[in-house]
Parts: sequence; C-alpha cells; structure tokens
Amino acid sequence: MKHQHGFSLVELMIAITLSLLLSGAAISAFLTVRKVNDTTSGVANLADSGRFAFEQLGSAVRSAGYLACSASTDARSDLSAGLPVLVSDVGEPLGGYEYIGTGASGAFALAPPYAQASANSKWAASPTLGGNLDALIYAASVSGGTVGKPISGSDVLVTHETPVGTPALYLTATASVGTSTLATTLSSAVNSGFASIIAAGKTPLTVVSNCQSAEVFALGNISGGTQISLSTSNATQHLVTAYGAGSHVALIDTRVFYVGVGSDGEGALFVFDTNSSTSFSAPVELVPDVENMQVLYGIDTTGAKAVTEYVTADKVATLGITGDFNSVIDVKLSLLLVGPFGSAVAPSSVPSFSLLGTAVSAPIDSKLRAVFTTTFTLRNNAG
Repeated sequence: MKHQHGFSLVELMIAITLSLLLSGAAISAFLTVRKVNDTTSGVANLADSGRFAFEQLGSAVRSAGYLACSASTDARSDLSAGLPVLVSDVGEPLGGYEYIGTGASGAFALAPPYAQASANSKWAASPTLGGNLDALIYAASVSGGTVGKPISGSDVLVTHETPVGTPALYLTATASVGTSTLATTLSSAVNSGFASIIAAGKTPLTVVSNCQSAEVFALGNISGGTQISLSTSNATQHLVTAYGAGSHVALIDTRVFYVGVGSDGEGALFVFDTNSSTSFSAPVELVPDVENMQVLYGIDTTGAKAVTEYVTADKVATLGITGDFNSVIDVKLSLLLVGPFGSAVAPSSVPSFSLLGTAVSAPIDSKLRAVFTTTFTLRNNAG
C-alpha cells in the first residue's frame, strides 16, 4: 500500500509566495482602477457643475438691462431714495465689485477652511455702488449662520432684468401723465408673480414700458383683479410719461452672484435675489465647491457699441464711454471648481491656476481642481 504525502514545506512556501504576488497584483490593479474611476468621476462632476453655473450666470448676464420691452438706458426711476442702491440702480444693466489685489495681473492664495472676508472694504466698486462691497451682500447668510457669507478673493456680479419666462402683462387703457393707477390684464390666473409677492408681505418692483421709454416704480396694491397702483413710498407717486394701451408691465429682478461659505464648508456659488421685490431674500447656494470667481467687463470706450477694452468692475465707470455700466458690452467669467479629497494625486508643489490673468494658488492636497472660463454678451448693449 502506497503512502500519500502532502505538500512539503518548500512547496507550501512557494504556493504562499505566488498567492501573495497574485493578490498584490490584483489589489494594485483594483486600486489603480478605483483611482482612475475617482478621477474620471471627479472630472465629470466638475464639468457638470461648471456647465450649470454658466447656465445660471449666462441667463442673467445676457438678459441684463432688459426691462419689459425696453432697455435700462431708457428707464426713468420713480423709486424712493431710501431703497438699497442694489435695488434702485435699475438705470444700469448690471454692476460689480472687484476683490482688491486680484484682476488681470493680481494674485490670491486660497486658505481653507473658509470664513467670511474680514471686511467689505476688501472689494472696490464704482461710486454709484458705494465704493466697496454693499453691506447687504457682506452681511448675507443662510438662516443667520456662516453659510452664505462672502469669502475673500472672489469678485461679485450684480444684474438687473425682467425675469426670463415671466408672462407679459399689458395696459388695457392709456395711463396718463400724473396717474397713480394703471389698468392692466392682471388676473388671478396669470398674475406674473405680482400678487404672490404682495401676499408674501413684500413690494413688487415694477416697470411700465412702451418699448421707447420706461418708468420704474414700487407697486402699492392690486384692486379689482386688474388695477395696480403706485406705492406711496415712491419718490414720484405718479407717472411722469403717458403710456398707451398695449404698453408692457413687468417685474424687475436684481440678482447678486458671489462666492461664499458653502454648506459643506467649501466655497460655493451663491445667488442673492430680490425675487422681483424691493428687498432681498436669503441667499441660495447654486453650485457647491466653487473656490474662486473672477470677472472682467468688456466696455465700449468709443461709442461704436463694441468692446475696446476689458477692465475690472472698479474701472468700468471711469473708462467706459457712458461713465457707468451701460458701456458694458460683454462679461468674461472664470470659475475655479474643486472636487473631493482623493479625486486627484497631491502635487509636489503649490498649484497655481490662472483665472482671467489672476494667479490663484491652491493648497497642496488630493483635490481635483479645474478652471472654467467663458464670455457672455449683453443682448441689449451689443451693436
């Protein structure tokens, strides 16, 4: 009878070694695939975020200055001087604030964790906008906490326009000079938001336009389902120009886009919106993980309705042909987006990203970062 023998010690050691080698190779391959997958997923997520951010920004910039069927340059304001300048400055299609030290040849170093910038004087603006970041924007927050507070290093963009997609209203009778009540097609079925704004305890910011001239006022009340009245808070409590039947009546929205403290502690793109009233609601986080935004304004310096120079927000009024933001033809925007930890291999030195000429340096970490840049033209200002 033959005896059966098991593995010898040498054979067992060889088998274990081969198993370890195969396991190591399999684990290495798995980690490599997982790393590639994380990076690919990170790139796709950043691309999606960048695309959505530009959809929101682009819609606002392209429509900036559109008031019913007129442009901001055609508008007369009856608004009270007591309203915030961000609301009452409807004679300009947009506005902006430049973070001091950035710009075409500037630099900024990101330093998470992010917190509110130390002062609103860190931004520069045109005299119309008060010279530095408006106090309302600087104090903005979600639910009174740190989320939504503007952080250092990024520019701020402001737009004024009749909201895209708002149903049109029309005058059903001539509104004469001196009248404070306008007969419109307003109804409970199609109220274009007027009634809901009043129901929320706010005052609708309104424009009436005959497509040649326009008048902006705060709406007081709606009576009989179709009659709207100017608020007694207006500086001029009656129309200064007559508007015939068929003239357009619409709301005006002011939106402020800025980078603030996101809900995850990273930077995020926020919109601070009046929702077509004379006061702001709490800011809304549009796109998470946006670390920086730089803005340049293409201005007309010759009257040819074409861009002759790109400047920062604080230089628009000084160099533009109109002396204000009505000389802006287009807007260049650049965003720095960041992915989660592990979405990239940590660099050996401090990485730097160029956003419209501003050198933005980031921490040495394993987060994937990407710059997205585009240009939007103001439909009402281009020649």
